[in-house]
Amino acid sequence: AAIGCTRESEAQRRGKWAILTNSQDRTVTFRTGMDGAIPLPGWVIPVADALLAGREIGGRVSAVAGRVITLDRDTQAKAGDRLLLNLPSGKAEARTVQSVAGRAVTVT
Repeated sequence: AAIGCTRESEAQRRGKWAILTNSQDRTVTFRTGMDGAIPLPGWVIPVADALLAGREIGGRVSAVAGRVITLDRDTQAKAGDRLLLNLPSGKAEARTVQSVAGRAVTVT
């Protein structure tokens, strides 16, 4: 519904947005450990689903030494990918992958 629109182009944009978001809505059920956050109804959250993405995109950090992050499993990450870390403070921080050597990922 484009109630309050004053221009046809705005109504078209709102309509396209509604069609796009309705076609991409999914309901997911998941469990999390004590370190996880529980989203509230209506929140939009990213989901690390290997079947949807076509590859594993989640895991845990085993060790950190400067800009080198050692992961708990082999990764398919490559230079230029974004690595999103959930810090102990509860804050999320993103870094760009510079290089990957086995489980060791160097970030910028």
